[in-house]
Amino acid sequence: FNHPESLNGKSIYKKCVAIGHFKLAKNYSYLLNNFKMLSEYDIFLDIYGEGPLEAEMKKFIIDNQLQNVSIKGCCNDIAGVLPNYDVFISVSKHEGFGIAMLEAMASRVACIVSDIPTYREIAGECCFFIDINNPADLANRLPGILSDKNILDKKVESASVLAEDIGRVDNYVDKLSDIYNTVGKVEA
Repeated sequence: FNHPESLNGKSIYKKCVAIGHFKLAKNYSYLLNNFKMLSEYDIFLDIYGEGPLEAEMKKFIIDNQLQNVSIKGCCNDIAGVLPNYDVFISVSKHEGFGIAMLEAMASRVACIVSDIPTYREIAGECCFFIDINNPADLANRLPGILSDKNILDKKVESASVLAEDIGRVDNYVDKLSDIYNTVGKVEA
């Protein structure tokens, strides 16, 4: 599918990416429903991953004629793929850590993520947060977020600095040590 620079003049052409196992916790039904609402815009979504919901997701895309959404399958080089995108989107209901978001931050890709504690803890104010309990929050906010290049650039810059800091070995060891010390105190 060839993505033109402007399909209908309603928005600037943007490429979004979602990454993760196709399971309920990743909340892909929310994501697909929101991109159905965005079909009039030049905003496209590529989804990388696989899992038990893949057939259901493909059926939804076909049944709703979503030409703005594509399932890409698995990728062994996500770090190499991420720079091809403008925005990383994750609408997970919960996350253990959020490694895909951290990879996107390190790759200088703007992040729009669900407002869940894990993402807040990792990213602070470096990402855009959406309310996944509001069925149209992403669709209502995404065109506006994408149209403000100044805010996007500021978030990307602060997110890449934060990702670099989080990824430093000494920082990781310090945080791990804090966890072990806290557990030791609780057990004592």
